[in-house]
Amino acid sequence: MGVLELKKEGVGVPLDRVEAYMWLNVAASRMTGEAREDAITNRDRAANQLTPDHLNEAQPLAREWDAAHPR
Repeated sequence: MGVLELKKEGVGVPLDRVEAYMWLNVAASRMTGEAREDAITNRDRAANQLTPDHLNEAQPLAREWDAAHPR
């Protein structure tokens, strides 16, 4: 497995489902077409692995990042 594959699989980095959801939410809000549909699907899968409290933590993080990085 190459270095990029290891990073994609999360090998060697701490698991942070809140941050993963945040980035998937940002991606879903900025993409179009099939890429957006994929991001939404992955975001929703990630949401299913979060507690309500974690989801409530992740959603404002995505909004804050999006506001700080206008398109």
